[in-house]
Amino acid sequence: MIFGISYKLSKNFENGEGIYGINYFSNKLDGFKLCGIYTPGISFDQIVDKEKDIKLRKSPEEGGKPTKLSLLKADVDNLGLIFSLGFENEKITKSISRLTFLSFLFDYFFSLIINKLAEKHNIYILFSGGDDLIAAGRFDEIIKFAEELNNKFANFVKNSEITISCGIEIGNYKFPIKRFVDYATERLEESKKSGKNKITLFNNAVSWEQFEEELIIAKELHKMISEKKVGTGFLYYLHRLRENSFNKTVSENTKMILNPEPYLRYTVFRNFNCSEEEKNKIINLILKENENINNFKYINICISLVSLLNRYKLCL
Repeated sequence: MIFGISYKLSKNFENGEGIYGINYFSNKLDGFKLCGIYTPGISFDQIVDKEKDIKLRKSPEEGGKPTKLSLLKADVDNLGLIFSLGFENEKITKSISRLTFLSFLFDYFFSLIINKLAEKHNIYILFSGGDDLIAAGRFDEIIKFAEELNNKFANFVKNSEITISCGIEIGNYKFPIKRFVDYATERLEESKKSGKNKITLFNNAVSWEQFEEELIIAKELHKMISEKKVGTGFLYYLHRLRENSFNKTVSENTKMILNPEPYLRYTVFRNFNCSEEEKNKIINLILKENENINNFKYINICISLVSLLNRYKLCL
């Protein structure tokens, strides 16, 4: 037993090397390799079914109602610097054993912890090991998986200097998986080029804090639409308001909006069928801004997500 985890030899090669499955142990080999290998046990055309219970999900041929497949790619930022400079402390001596243990800890996170997280959210682990991760799943479950992935990683390392970047691509479940991975890789690169410690989705690279803020708005707005307190047309209005506020090349017949707040307040109070408290709450959420976040600037993340959730009658 190691940390209460056990491993079982699941594949043995001719040269004596092998792969152990997590939760079992065997002493047939001289060593072991931690791997993230969880799969829900059903195909992609089944995993995207809108049914909540994974055991009841079906392929379209079986009567299932497919949604969108999403692919996530993530890795640890500045891993080379962490290994080369992470021990530059007069009280800490760099040694092979310390470097090996640090490597083991990353393996531990991207195997055992990732497998448990994937099982919780019905996620396919296509690859996970070292500091890399490629995962696939229904779009809403991948987004919840990504949010918890970052939170668990931050809690695991307990060091604000060690961060993770992520890219998410959403598309049809029939799309070739290799090209899906290529697009997710491009999204991850956008996160890296934008300063790292970020997530890219819906053509926006944002901080994890900004990402969570957009999820908060999305949940609230989707709930209000589901309860018929406002129509889906508000999403289109919000998109246009954002474009006219940040797009400097608006058409001749469209004026540049310098302050969206009066326009937003007018529309919300006129069209939302709810209490004044609820109206003010959604306005304040959308316009929330400080040195770290700007919810309205990145509101298209929320709009795109709510549109998909509403289309497929799903929720976060």
